[in-house]
Amino acid sequence: MAKARAVVQVGDKHFELQQFDLPRIGADDALLRVEACGICGSDVDQYDGKLNGLLSLPMIPGHEPVGIIEEIGAEAARRWGLQAGDRVAVEPTRGCGHCRACKRGDSRNCRTGRPGAKISVCGFIPTTIAPAL
Repeated sequence: MAKARAVVQVGDKHFELQQFDLPRIGADDALLRVEACGICGSDVDQYDGKLNGLLSLPMIPGHEPVGIIEEIGAEAARRWGLQAGDRVAVEPTRGCGHCRACKRGDSRNCRTGRPGAKISVCGFIPTTIAPAL
């Protein structure tokens, strides 16, 4: 199976380079080769441990990625009008996909969030919740 590497925050002010199996994507998923990722004030707070009540470690920091779609499921390609090879910026919030806000494309106002996560922001997802990469 193909592998990916990521810098993972494993504790307050402590990072490790870790290796992961690339996840298998479903019909409504995509696999992104990250080229760059913005780091903002909330990432600094995460680094310092100030978000420990909201976030679970270990996790991959950074929630504003830009990259190339390596693989995309048929439903995701249809919905977003994208294909493998396209360069995209990722919306940092990820909603449940089922509530009124999500169905109108407003995941930023989702009240449910991503199952298993305390905060529904891509990149702030613990590595124990798929797909962490």
